[in-house]
Amino acid sequence: DPFVMHNRDCHDCDAADPKKKTYTKAEAVKRLVALSKEAASTPAKAAEDYFLLGTGLYNLSAYGNAAEMYMTEDYHFRRSPPTYDNSRAEGFFKQAIAASKDKEFQARATFMAAKCELNTWFTKNPDHKVDFKAPSYFKALQEQYGSTQYYKEILKECGYFQSYVNQHKR
Repeated sequence: DPFVMHNRDCHDCDAADPKKKTYTKAEAVKRLVALSKEAASTPAKAAEDYFLLGTGLYNLSAYGNAAEMYMTEDYHFRRSPPTYDNSRAEGFFKQAIAASKDKEFQARATFMAAKCELNTWFTKNPDHKVDFKAPSYFKALQEQYGSTQYYKEILKECGYFQSYVNQHKR
């Protein structure tokens, strides 16, 4: 289900879930279009819709739980640049942050934007010879959402975020 997001990506866990919903490519695109229209026409639900749009696009990328949509008939992965691009997903997470007044939700959307930012780094540094420098979202998580329950949750689950926090003690 490309519209399900976890703090820690686990493709195998999602694939093994007996309750998972599966989508064809056409169904996923139809849902993305419907969410986009709903976000534009229903401001009260826009934050949630933007989050789901970001989630869908993230999971439809090479980094997400629905990346198998890019598999060929002989089970090879199509390695084209768009499959690694999380910029549109990141944009929708930013819109979700802006459309919400709920700090917990904003923290969650900020972390998902941080995952997109991290994946951009992975794409540009496939050999990982350069250390990840968290340009914006980790800083926002620490400074703006450090008092949220979600902050405490991701601090336990994300090693990259733990490293950032340890290097940037307040």
